[in-house]
Amino acid sequence: MNTKPITGLYLLVFLSALPVRAQESRWFLSASAGVSLLPLKQVNEDNERDIQGWNELGVPIKPFPALNTAYFLSGKVMYRFSPYGAFSLAVSKFSREVQTEYTDQNITLMMRRSVGSADLTAGVIQYLPQILYPAEWYVELRIGYADARARAEAHSTLSVEIDDTTLVGMLVDSDAVYSKTKSFAAVGVGMKIPLVSPLVMSAEVHYKNILVGNMEGEVTEFGEEYTEVSSIKFDYSGLFICVGLGVEF
Repeated sequence: MNTKPITGLYLLVFLSALPVRAQESRWFLSASAGVSLLPLKQVNEDNERDIQGWNELGVPIKPFPALNTAYFLSGKVMYRFSPYGAFSLAVSKFSREVQTEYTDQNITLMMRRSVGSADLTAGVIQYLPQILYPAEWYVELRIGYADARARAEAHSTLSVEIDDTTLVGMLVDSDAVYSKTKSFAAVGVGMKIPLVSPLVMSAEVHYKNILVGNMEGEVTEFGEEYTEVSSIKFDYSGLFICVGLGVEF
């Protein structure tokens, strides 16, 4: 007996039973918030060296908090050209700032560090079979540009008493702002869950490969301005995890 036609019939019935959402809505607009996991190794090591340098000079300033995470906001537009595919356009921005300071009767010291980036990406989406109804899963590939930023500030004063007169002088007065535009790629997975029409909840996890490298900076020291290239390489690659709300129409 030839079982191939029967086997093919069973396979066709099984595939037709998988719930694939009909192409009812073409557009999806969403806003999301989330957290990025950024292993900024060189940035953290540079911060530690600054702390160690002041400690060796006898200033017991506390270490910086580690720059490993940052919150971000994003907005996204998706156009669904078929039941299985879509194009996307997204913008997002993350930033994180840390600070440490020390004060005694003779010296004050404040140091602040910040990192951040705003990016614009275009992507292609492939929808997956809707096995876990009503969630709709997809994978996404993006390319885009990141406007990367970093900033380092340090301000310190020294007080000295001479003949009952207190003299205050600036030890350090520095502010450096670095920036660079860099192309990058990202890959991720997402899901959408319909709520009350037309509201939809979304969640996404992406890995962004943003190897920024050395950045050019504008530095101001004691009122004097000059340019320099950063001594460390910045790497804003990491996982970006977010949840949001959107509308389909």
